[in-house]
Amino acid sequence: MNFTTTVAQICNRNNCISPTELTVKFPFQISDQNHYPTRCGYPGFDLSCRNTTTTTGAGADAIISLPAGDFAVREIVYGSQVLTIDDPDNCLPKRFLETKFSVSGTPFRVRNLGSFTFFNCSPEPVTGAGAGVKPLAVPCLSGNGYTVAAVPTEIFATEFLSTPPAFCRVVSTAVMVPVTASEKWWEEEWGFYLRSYVGLTWQEPNCGECEKRGGDCGFVSSSNDLEIGCFNLPNKHDNE
Repeated sequence: MNFTTTVAQICNRNNCISPTELTVKFPFQISDQNHYPTRCGYPGFDLSCRNTTTTTGAGADAIISLPAGDFAVREIVYGSQVLTIDDPDNCLPKRFLETKFSVSGTPFRVRNLGSFTFFNCSPEPVTGAGAGVKPLAVPCLSGNGYTVAAVPTEIFATEFLSTPPAFCRVVSTAVMVPVTASEKWWEEEWGFYLRSYVGLTWQEPNCGECEKRGGDCGFVSSSNDLEIGCFNLPNKHDNE
């Protein structure tokens, strides 16, 4: 990457009028805002805006399209190159249950996928054998008189001996959920993976160092070349 204090093509930072005021800049761009210059986003980093209404009022989510469907972007940490996504309807477990989560063919990566077993219980699940592990209820999938719950498949096989808890039936034994640990993740506080957002990372384009130094990452030329540079770096004298 070239580091320079010269000015790159002007690409305004933008957002989707989201309550979180998400800042969208290179390598991302909002593809349906036609005032953006054509060279303000890297291939595969297109976002769109989708109107939404919450308890805090109307707004718009920044949406990214992945092989598993459309997801709302909640945070972008440019220096660490981490993208945090969520279900626009606030029920990620439903998305995992209905469609296999995948980032294949995109610039993004997920550290690992862990297998969960989902149950439908009436009225609610009981503890398992052994250590007394209780499946985690999933409120957004549950209703009057029944509770949908989940437990890591590894625990289902060992604690429950592959037998559903009383008053429960198995919905699926292979629901793949993004997890941050590479090995024996089910020995940690695994409920976190069903209650939180999904974190994705990317390696190319590598703009992290540029961001940390206070510069603006972007394309070096206006041609179709994908070479990137770091522009508008603060003058060293500014920090003295």
